[in-house]
Amino acid sequence: MRIHIFDRCKTKTYMCRLLVWLLALSPLWFVCDSHAQDIDNVVVRKYSQAEGLSTYNIRKIIKDRQGFFWIASQDGLHRFDGINFLTYSKSAPKTSRKLIGIDVRDLLEDTVNNCLWVLSSENGLSRIDLRTGNVNQLIPSPYINNDDWNICMRKSGERLWIGSFRGIKIYNINSRRFEPAPAADTSAGERHEVRSIFCDVRGNVWVCFNGQGISIFNGRTKELIRAIPAAQLLPPHASKDSRLRIFDNLALDDSTLLLATRQGLKQVNFSPQYQFRIRTAPFARDAIINTAPIRCLSRDSHGNIFIGMTDAFARANSDLSAFTLLEEFPRVAETNWFESVNTAYVDNQDNLWLGCQFGLGLTRQQPSPFQPFFLDKASHIRLDRVYSVCPLNSQECYAASSNGLFYINKRTKHIQALDDKRPYYHVFKNARNIIQAANNEEMLQVTGLQLQPIAQLYPFYNELPFKCITNNYIPLNDSVSCLGTDNSEGILLINYRQQKATVVNRSTGPLRLGADVVNMVYQDRRGRLLVLSDKLLTVLNTAKPGYQVVQWEDSISHQPYSILFDCCEANGYYWIGAYGSGILQVDSAFRLVNTYSTRDGLCNDGVYKVFNVKDSILVITTNNGLSVFDLTRKSFTNYYENDGLHSNVFEESSGTASNGLLYAGGVNGFTVIDPMRFTPVTSVPQLYFRNFSIQTTAGLLDTSFMAGASLELPANWLQTTIFFAGIDYYADPGRVQYRYRIRELHKTPIALGNQHFVSLVGLSPGVYHLEVQAANGAGAWSEPIELQLIFSPRWYQTWWFRIALILASLGLFYGLYRYRLAQLKKEERIRAHIASDLHDDIGSTLNSIKVYANLAMMKPDSAIYLMRVKEGVHSAIASVKDMVWVLDDKKDTVDHLISRLLQFAEPLCDAHNIVLKKEIDEACYSHKLGKEERRNLYMIIKESINNSIKYAGCTSIELTIKPNGRHLSISVSDDGSGFNMESFVPGNGIRNIRMRAREAGYEEKITAAPGQGTVVALARS
Repeated sequence: MRIHIFDRCKTKTYMCRLLVWLLALSPLWFVCDSHAQDIDNVVVRKYSQAEGLSTYNIRKIIKDRQGFFWIASQDGLHRFDGINFLTYSKSAPKTSRKLIGIDVRDLLEDTVNNCLWVLSSENGLSRIDLRTGNVNQLIPSPYINNDDWNICMRKSGERLWIGSFRGIKIYNINSRRFEPAPAADTSAGERHEVRSIFCDVRGNVWVCFNGQGISIFNGRTKELIRAIPAAQLLPPHASKDSRLRIFDNLALDDSTLLLATRQGLKQVNFSPQYQFRIRTAPFARDAIINTAPIRCLSRDSHGNIFIGMTDAFARANSDLSAFTLLEEFPRVAETNWFESVNTAYVDNQDNLWLGCQFGLGLTRQQPSPFQPFFLDKASHIRLDRVYSVCPLNSQECYAASSNGLFYINKRTKHIQALDDKRPYYHVFKNARNIIQAANNEEMLQVTGLQLQPIAQLYPFYNELPFKCITNNYIPLNDSVSCLGTDNSEGILLINYRQQKATVVNRSTGPLRLGADVVNMVYQDRRGRLLVLSDKLLTVLNTAKPGYQVVQWEDSISHQPYSILFDCCEANGYYWIGAYGSGILQVDSAFRLVNTYSTRDGLCNDGVYKVFNVKDSILVITTNNGLSVFDLTRKSFTNYYENDGLHSNVFEESSGTASNGLLYAGGVNGFTVIDPMRFTPVTSVPQLYFRNFSIQTTAGLLDTSFMAGASLELPANWLQTTIFFAGIDYYADPGRVQYRYRIRELHKTPIALGNQHFVSLVGLSPGVYHLEVQAANGAGAWSEPIELQLIFSPRWYQTWWFRIALILASLGLFYGLYRYRLAQLKKEERIRAHIASDLHDDIGSTLNSIKVYANLAMMKPDSAIYLMRVKEGVHSAIASVKDMVWVLDDKKDTVDHLISRLLQFAEPLCDAHNIVLKKEIDEACYSHKLGKEERRNLYMIIKESINNSIKYAGCTSIELTIKPNGRHLSISVSDDGSGFNMESFVPGNGIRNIRMRAREAGYEEKITAAPGQGTVVALARS
């Protein structure tokens, strides 16, 4: 029989608890009416400076058509994609993110001009191009007075209507100029503060003047149509000093407008002719919302209206007949953000975004599977580290914590200490519905709020040879239970009917454990007990006493898996939590089938508890988060403190299932988990390219996101990094997975994990197509988005350079061919010259020798013929030496040429008493000569000297060689008889000189006059 918490309580105790509950609810009396007020505790995911915001105070939130959130704050503007905050401010280092002012008061998406208008309080407007994310226009605002500050804006046609501390300003988007403001129906021509503007379906503009009322202007002509005096918007009992201030507005339909005012919520119904019916107290009952100051209004697709008050936040139904206060689950050292909401925004998935004084908040409207418990705000009692939770019924439970034993009322969030002097490690309901709690000294019976030693009820506890410190309990039947010890004493089999406890450990038999350390005891569907220890599992058969010890080894390290903390059965397998290794999947014969760890998507390998939910999912607590494993899809979905858990850290034995709910504790309390509220994630991340970082030889180029589908990289690029983001605001963005492929390079996508960028290096010039996909936490992949990458070639990679290179190569080959052909022709000419010399010179000489030899043999006086034979042989030898010298490549300088000439000329000149003079410039001796040049110069100079000796009758011959630029200037002159150039007929010697000069690349010049000698000059042509 279930024992209710009050079954054995005294009347005095009951009244004390009733008083505590009333005190716990007392704070709500200040924000609710006298009637009972519903309170809905929700989870708020929070973003502040730690996540990238530049400031805490958020003023406005909108979401653009591309899926980005834009958050206005007192210290700039932020674009949010679920992961990163991109900051725009007045002091931004990049011009593309520089605003005209620092304090951003309002935002407006202009779908016609595809831009975002950003209103700064002190300076004016900034315009952001939504295709590039760049600021492309700064518009100073005209000041009405020195204390003027911009507050709000709305768009009607081509005009922006701006409300300020000193009235209205109108900016014409087309003309890019401010226009004169219309005359308002205000007393004595005063300028009144405007904090709210509304544009109706007819394009007419409602301007809410604080303290004065509402003026309705024609949106095209700016003419005043109607006015609603402030007195009509104030309740009848309002004091004369009450000054109407309107902070926000919300259109429920084309004829109904809600106003958020300092005097509460007001409702205005109007006809097309602007006939009004005003409800100054729209809620039927005397609700606080009718009179409390209201800051902001918003609405979801179901008609729910969200109302931000000064110290509270409410959700009202569409007909304003009832409302519910929204509060956060109490957490350590945290302020309730619902008490400081500046602005509220409901997105297209009906999720509520809060702009608070502390940052940006997000709460999902669908029911949360988590209900955390940590702090009683009324009594300030807190739970430190919860080791065990024992549910009593759907509303009440006990918690064993490091700071005591506590009673918790789940509905009222009330926490009461039963014993806060010492830590408690386990609390449970035994087979006879008696609540037992264990600390490190004794086992106690819990009756209501009273504690007494369990040995008074079950004396056999005193007969145990050790203190019974327990960590888990299993009822085996209506009389026998199993208790696992937490002090390495094995397990206890307790028979409540026979009032005895049997110890089972390593030394007992026939039931025996493989180890005395007990982490968990589980009874499987066959009735066997599975005792999990640090490195092994013991299977106990209590029906036919016997045991089996099982170990599993890691296939890589060949070490046993440890530490085994928990076990459950699902789909014919055992699922065992092995701390540090993840989840072990074991078949009915205890053979290891598979392992699942962080590499498969598990949030942490430090697994504690494993719960089976209807053979469809496993709920797994870990040392860092909670995982839900889909047994069909074999995929993990992970949850953390931001999703509503008490914290990310659970305790190893803290886990209980009761009436379809799971209770799991750890650091800072415990969480009640409703597995039926785990909804499959159907939406996939909205994927976009965020920015591109291009490293070039000239430096780093960094561009923000582009709406275009292509990116052209400069020719001097070295590395480009392409950043992308999968927008998934409602699941943890850190769980988004990415993969990519370059269509021209990869057949299958390449997994990136959580890495949201890809770096490209060394790609050849050309056009590539990058495809990127993103997956949510459940593994559902988005359609790929594509970016065309155009890699411009460097100058040496261009087509014209390649053509030029080919042409140059062809030209080079042709040049080499021509050069080789010229060399062959030159060699052929040399051969021809050598052959000619051999034939003409040596051949004729040898032929003469032959003739003279025959004559010497035939005639008795042969001395003269023999002398001529000798001379001929000497001449042939000299010619052969000349030929050998010409062919010797080593003797290729002017110095060698002069040496060879002197060997010929000096003996010849001495024989004819002719003085041979030389004037050789010192720099000419090392000048190198080509083979053909050397041969021809030698023959020309030799011929010139020979002609001077034979025909000039000279007494001296002078050889002059001087430098002429990079070439030589050569002359041979004599002081002989000379000749008349006009009547001179050139012979073979002169013709040979001219021919050889041309072959050597020189121009010859022969100068002579009778009695003045002859000069043969050579210069490079």
